[in-house]
This record gives sequence, C-alpha cells and structure tokens, in this order.
Amino acid sequence: MKGDYRSGGVLIIFLFQFFLSLHSVIGWGEWDSVSCYTCGITTIDPENDEEGSYGTDPGENKKMYNHSCDLMDNGLGGNYRFAGQELEPRDWVEKIEHTEPKLDENGTAITVCKEEVLDTNGTVIEEARCDPVFRNWTETRKRPPKSYDMTMWVRKCPEGVRSCFKAQGNWDEQKPVFRGCSESKYAHGTTCKRELKAVRINPAAPLVDVEVYLCYCSSDNCNIEINSGNPLRVDGASLLTVIATVLIILFITEE
Repeated sequence: MKGDYRSGGVLIIFLFQFFLSLHSVIGWGEWDSVSCYTCGITTIDPENDEEGSYGTDPGENKKMYNHSCDLMDNGLGGNYRFAGQELEPRDWVEKIEHTEPKLDENGTAITVCKEEVLDTNGTVIEEARCDPVFRNWTETRKRPPKSYDMTMWVRKCPEGVRSCFKAQGNWDEQKPVFRGCSESKYAHGTTCKRELKAVRINPAAPLVDVEVYLCYCSSDNCNIEINSGNPLRVDGASLLTVIATVLIILFITEE
C-alpha cells in the first residue's frame, strides 16, 4: 500500500469539502471571464455548470471537462483510442440506397413482358415490351471517424475570473495533472511556483514531502502548457485550493 487513506481520511475529507465549497457556482451565463482548459477535477462538472451539457460525442456542443487530464493529453497527442471521446459510435453510419436488376440463377436479368394492346379497330395503342425487374436495397456503411474536439475540454470560468492554471503533483512516482479556472478575480499574468508540502500520511510514520508545481496564465485557453520563470504571487486561498486537489487525488486513489 503506497499510502494509507484511512489514516489521512479526516484531512482528505476536510480538504475535499473545502475545495468543493470554493468551486460552487449557481447558474451559468455569458459573462465577462476567461475560458480555460479544464480537467482532472471531478467536482467541476459540466452538468453543474449547465444542465444537459455533458457528453462525450464530439460535434454535439457537449462538454467533458470533469474527466482526467490523461484523457485530454492523449487527445492532444493524437492517441484518440484512449482520449475519452466517441469518435466512432455505433450509430455513426450512413445509409446508401441501391437499385439494380434482378437476376435469375443463370445470371440473366429477369424481365416482365406485356403483349401489345389493340383498340376495337385493331389499331395498336400500346406496343409489346419487356421491362427489367429491379430490386431495391439499403447498404449501411460506417462513416470516417469524427475529428477529436478539444473544445469539449474548455470551460467558461465563473464570472470575473481572469486566469487559468495548470498544476502537477508529485508523490511516490505519481504525477497527476490538473487544469482549470483560477479562483481569484484578478489576472495573475504568466507565473509559476513549485510548492513543497510536508504531509503525514500515517500517524505512525514521518512526514512525507508532496510537491506541487503550479502555473497561471491570463488569456483564453492558455493552460495546455505554461512555461515561465517569473515567480508566482498568488493569494493563499487559491494556492491551497490547488494543493488540496492534488492531495485528494494522490491519496484517495491509493490501493
């Protein structure tokens, strides 16, 4: 067992509730805020932002940013098989109508013949003719896969939010990634910080260092990758929010 979830349960539950309270948003609309790539935080759910907006079928104006950043990063890397979207759903087909002559067992076209028609004076009013018999059938053919839709990972941030973040945790060979909207309603600029937190996983064991690398940027959809040598100046609540999230994921998923 890499980490003892039970021994740290009280701390994890507190952090989870704290994080959830910070991200509670009532209603959603076209207000003034940035949009950010969002992933890795299950409490940030499209259905909570706007009912009926969740889905994994691209091209349907749906959102899936409550899923893991592993899926999003697979989509960015072209590994679509493990990127979470339904690019070839079962009903993604086209129906093609066909009409062709019917053939007998010898391969000869089957015909239906009519004799000529005469009027009462013996005049031909309709010529004798033979018409081929046709059969109609429908072919169901798979369509080419849909294009991967990165906009499904984009979230309109709460009103007034000016920055996006990307964070990566590091503990015991685990390096989960998180992306989302900053909680602060001011622009951080492009800044990064490495934060090392001592956490007691087991009451009988010494503290362990959990590393969180956190970056901010302040434009729409800027947080796929953020690289900056600028020091991060961020209020304590925002930093605690991200660190809490990383700790939850690191320890709540332990076997």
